[in-house]
Amino acid sequence: MKVKWPLNSRATKIFYSAFLPAFFYWLLSPRQSMALYRPLLFHPNPLPESLNSEMLIEVYGRLPEEVWLACGRQRLHGYYFPLPEAEHTVLIHHGNSGNMLDRAKLVRWLLSLNLSVFIYDYRGFGGSSGLTSVKTIVEDGLCAFDFLTGRGIPESSIVLYGESLGVAVSANVASLRKPAALFLQSGFSSLRQVALETFPLLGLYPQKLYPKPTLNSASLLAKGHPPLLIAHGKLDPSVSVSHAYKLYDAASGDKELLVVEEGLHNDLVANHPKLMTDALNRLLARTRSGKDMG
Repeated sequence: MKVKWPLNSRATKIFYSAFLPAFFYWLLSPRQSMALYRPLLFHPNPLPESLNSEMLIEVYGRLPEEVWLACGRQRLHGYYFPLPEAEHTVLIHHGNSGNMLDRAKLVRWLLSLNLSVFIYDYRGFGGSSGLTSVKTIVEDGLCAFDFLTGRGIPESSIVLYGESLGVAVSANVASLRKPAALFLQSGFSSLRQVALETFPLLGLYPQKLYPKPTLNSASLLAKGHPPLLIAHGKLDPSVSVSHAYKLYDAASGDKELLVVEEGLHNDLVANHPKLMTDALNRLLARTRSGKDMG
């Protein structure tokens, strides 16, 4: 025998007053509503349609090898700058806005230090296909790493350079592969922590209702890592320098923290190249000493 509740009955009102808020709370959580939160997390720009070889040389100082690599069902677009005499190759995981053209100063700086460079765009950025998500940026980072090893570059000569959001990508890739070193610049310690600082109402949601992977770089560094350099601007208006201290405190291995006193979020290479170069050289020297000890 079926029990029918009148729509205006007390039991019906109690049921809906309890069920509907809980349902919408769950439905609007970061884990369930990626479409809602994607515009807050990611700000991609396409590459200019008029982009040609002359423009690339003007932007980067030399012509890169254009790379298209399969990642899942999507194609990622990247630029590879191999230098014949380079001891290391730097894989750049960039931040949450723009595209790889916006990292030209970073690329030129690394090339000037006689380092090979590979930079690519996440899904939905630049010329890469697909939609960006917390899950896919880590998948894309792994595909980019595997592209380099597939070209015959040893894992032990690859340096991961994470910029802002790319810090989380680099930390995740380093936990699943064995790079030579990890350079984390201007990044957050965990996605949930930076989300709470930016949108306090998201504190209503526990970690289990955030998407996976959790992008908790601090917890990953606590489990181990290659030689590590963390660089952060003390005046960073986008990601508080407190995140750098949390990352450094959590890191369990060979580590260095560089806090640039007048540094902002995106200007460390452009406005403080001497500090950044010296710190990077120290990081590379630590990878060599580790090999010698081995």
